[in-house]
Amino acid sequence: MDVSNPEQPKNKILITFGNCNTYFQRQLVSQLFGININDGDMIVKDLVWKTKYYRVEFDMYIDAYDNFSSWFQEFISEEFAALREVLAGVVVVDQYNSATQLNLQGLQDTFVVWMNTDSRVNQELVDEVNDQLLQVEGNTFELVNLHSTGDTNEYGEKIGIPRFKEIMDTCSWKNCNIDYLTTSSTANSTNPDVSLEWVFQRMQRARLKHANNEMDNREAMQIAQEIAEELTGREV
Repeated sequence: MDVSNPEQPKNKILITFGNCNTYFQRQLVSQLFGININDGDMIVKDLVWKTKYYRVEFDMYIDAYDNFSSWFQEFISEEFAALREVLAGVVVVDQYNSATQLNLQGLQDTFVVWMNTDSRVNQELVDEVNDQLLQVEGNTFELVNLHSTGDTNEYGEKIGIPRFKEIMDTCSWKNCNIDYLTTSSTANSTNPDVSLEWVFQRMQRARLKHANNEMDNREAMQIAQEIAEELTGREV
């Protein structure tokens, strides 16, 4: 099978660890994906991600590195182009460094999450970084803090591991065989052409404008109506 074919399903999740022992790797994979892995596992096939709306099968690739810059240069090389074509998501588990540069070209329809392991990085900094990233058109990168306290930030948005699971829930799973679990009444009232990812991004941008006092209540209501119309496929 030619995995470089753009019509191939994007049903692989790559998780790579920097300077983490194998016990921590097993523990975190269990927390993030609800599965148990063994020491030395590099590929785990036929996994299932299930939400209240759908279920989809995926494979997990597990990697590790000593130097992220070297690993990333290898990852974005032509040699690994076929792999990048089938990735639904990339998860980097390491201490976050604001100086780290990521060239995410060639990762269309692929989310990239940096799971910060540095307890000195607080949630306020994480929110600030993500607010800046929201302003970058086409950005698919997000910083998630493993040391967050609680499940939500001051805006009521999920943080930490709950946020990662939310990212997985709203993954596009392009070209994948998705088994939708919605009831017929829900399916008939929802526009199938609108992705949940679009809804979350729209809401996040609105929240950013509101936080910066760039949006009044009237504009907020207008955005809410636009989202409702997109979801239902009709005016409300």
